[in-house]
Amino acid sequence: MNHRRLILFLLIGLLLTACAGSIDEQKQPTKKQPIRNPGAWRTYTKVDEIYGLSIEDDSVWAATTGGVVRWNRKDGSYVKYTTADGLPSNHLYSLARGTAPGSKWFSAYGGVVELDGRGTWRTYTAADGLPDNDIRNLAVDAAGHVWAGTYHHGVSQLDERGWHTYTTADGLADNTITAIAADPAGPVWVATVHPQREEYGHDSNGSLSKFDGRRWTTYPIVEELANHWIFGLAIDAAGHVWISGKGVGEFDGRNWTVHKKVANDPTDITTLAIDQAGHKWFGTYGSGARELDGTTWTVQALPEDLPTGNVTAIAVDQAGHKWFAAGGGVSEFDGQTWRTYTTDDGLASSIIYGLAIDGEGHPWLALSEGGVGRFDGKAWRTYTAADGLPDAWVFSVATEANGHVWAGSLDGVSEFDGKTWRTYTTDDGLAYDQVNAIVIDRMGQKWFGTSEGLSRFDGRTWRTYTQADGLADDYIESLAVDGNGHLWAGLLVGAAEFDGKTWRNYSEEDGLPGRRITAIAVDKAGHTWFGASSGVGEFDGRTWRTYSERDGLAGRIVTSIAVDPAGHVWVATDGWGVSEFDGRTWRTYTERDGLAANAVLGIALDPAGHPWFGTRGGLSEFAAHGSPAGPSVVDVTHR
Repeated sequence: MNHRRLILFLLIGLLLTACAGSIDEQKQPTKKQPIRNPGAWRTYTKVDEIYGLSIEDDSVWAATTGGVVRWNRKDGSYVKYTTADGLPSNHLYSLARGTAPGSKWFSAYGGVVELDGRGTWRTYTAADGLPDNDIRNLAVDAAGHVWAGTYHHGVSQLDERGWHTYTTADGLADNTITAIAADPAGPVWVATVHPQREEYGHDSNGSLSKFDGRRWTTYPIVEELANHWIFGLAIDAAGHVWISGKGVGEFDGRNWTVHKKVANDPTDITTLAIDQAGHKWFGTYGSGARELDGTTWTVQALPEDLPTGNVTAIAVDQAGHKWFAAGGGVSEFDGQTWRTYTTDDGLASSIIYGLAIDGEGHPWLALSEGGVGRFDGKAWRTYTAADGLPDAWVFSVATEANGHVWAGSLDGVSEFDGKTWRTYTTDDGLAYDQVNAIVIDRMGQKWFGTSEGLSRFDGRTWRTYTQADGLADDYIESLAVDGNGHLWAGLLVGAAEFDGKTWRNYSEEDGLPGRRITAIAVDKAGHTWFGASSGVGEFDGRTWRTYSERDGLAGRIVTSIAVDPAGHVWVATDGWGVSEFDGRTWRTYTERDGLAANAVLGIALDPAGHPWFGTRGGLSEFAAHGSPAGPSVVDVTHR
């Protein structure tokens, strides 16, 4: 990895850490409220990670990082449910069937979600008695009680009286829960990780606790398996407890048995399930699936048999068929043949760094490690290195009147004429190959904000501007053009205005809302709007006004700003959703309203004035002011 990519990964890591911290600050009890503007949102997500499976009659249910997916086993069609349908988050961790007909339970970054047999969604949060809204795993016991495991606050049980939480104070081994399994005979088993060593990741001490209905009992894990997280947990017909992690262990209530794996097997066993014959099935990280019939290991699925070799969930149906979640799909194995179910949404990455709408109203996406994506309203088209892009990391995208598309990546800026891509780099005159922002002025000139200066391209010649030309800083984060044709640039240390001849720099002392300007937009009145890490600033050419959380803004870290035809200002934040300002009041939309994710990185407006939002969890369209955008559930038949 070259030094530029290393720096990029470090910057992204710092941003994600800051974002995570800001989100944690919001984990406060919230009242359950119905989704606002039902039908006004359409959301597109990538189902690239599946963590929970349930097989029910002709349906296959999956809990994914892109929502809930239900496949029809007869024809392969599927329906996807996202935040637009009532989920508190598109990031789901696990799935369990309830005891009532048709009911299912999901753990999510946002609480515990129930889908009853009538198709109604309900979310339980800290306001209902949970100790935390970040629920990682769950199980339903023989009495129909729901058990929910948190990341740092113990395990909670939902019974007829409501939620009750157990922690180390009650006898639980530790408060960070990694897996839960309910024994049909009654006891509930909980795998935990030692909090003092949790920061070391998978080299942490795992523990196992049992609840018999009255008290907790903790059992030490054999040393060979203890120094690792427990990923999989299941109970066999004899009441023996099986765990998977750095190997496979069986506990009969007194003694442990370590089951040696086949030669050259991977270290990590990600998940496990037990079939009707008592055979154990194990998913691996990178090497498919294995079966243990009691004494003999068999490789039952190679990576080429599955969508990917990373098996994240296994389920067994009533007919004894095994189901494996791997990558963006689910594979069924009847003992002889394989059948795979996938989603064809076509979104190559759920992390969208940049967003633009072409003249036909089609969104173009700059994707994290996914190239450039285009959606024509029915199907996705992804452009990668195989199509001529220089790099999979794309940070910015812009469209021009002639239909050409420009994409900025780690290795230059690329122009797409509808057929082929052409890339420009420093060898052609670009200031630097990492292109963070793109804007096209009314003369058709392209402006590229890079990490080492600003470049202008008129179709023939290049001109680069740096500090030597009057810029306060060479790192350009955002760009906009106002009605006078003036260019505005957001810098690491302020903002700059260029009238075609000279630069004028602005700082916090002048009225900017922060030092680092991450977003710029200009409204019809000629007011310039600036986004920073501490809010939003408005400049009318003479005076400044700053907006923050105290005024109703969603959050501090602003990533993008756009102004719609009605003059409403839309502000995206990295962790708090998106806010709309009508000139008097602010209104915020989050995952609860249908947004794909609260971490929003880009905004673009289509010809109808509808705002589109690129997030860290997918793409969302909002039909402004509550007018229906169309169904948010996608139903596609696979052939």
